[in-house]
Amino acid sequence: MVCFFGCSVPSHDLTDLAARSRKLLELQSCEYVYRDVVYQGRLEKILGLITSKETRVLFSVNLKVKAGIDLSRKLEITPVPASSAAGEPAILLRLPAARILEVDSDENSIHQYFIYEYGLMQEERVKWLDVQDELAKSKEKIKADAIRRGILVKAWDNSGTILKNLFHLAGYKTVVIEPLPENIGVDGKP
Repeated sequence: MVCFFGCSVPSHDLTDLAARSRKLLELQSCEYVYRDVVYQGRLEKILGLITSKETRVLFSVNLKVKAGIDLSRKLEITPVPASSAAGEPAILLRLPAARILEVDSDENSIHQYFIYEYGLMQEERVKWLDVQDELAKSKEKIKADAIRRGILVKAWDNSGTILKNLFHLAGYKTVVIEPLPENIGVDGKP
């Protein structure tokens, strides 16, 4: 990160700093990990009487919810007149609202509790694709829970802290972080 900005004396070329900051694209600044138990069962009968296929699977999996800000969309960097008699360099950063960047399952964390397969044909076996619909429902539920628990606000705060520290490394003594005007009142920013 130090090489990113390079020096302790501020570079007054803010367009260059803005361009370098936007190259970060997404700044992931918060991650929640959930453990969820997923059940998928399917029962098919012939004429409503004879069971032709029955599958049941129960497993647990860790799901990661990652949040942050998208710097490629919009980032405003404005110089601020010297904030002290010493004429220390100051800068104002306006950030976009935080958003969920990814909800992903950690396949290495899958723990299968049981699997039951009954079918008249060999292709009646449970396949990973069969449980994807249940896993997708679980991801949506967990994403909503993470938002409710404040992941977007925390991600916005953490992103501001990270950028503030980076600009301090670039030599700016005072760095003020604000939301973009169009984001006031939007989830993902205080």
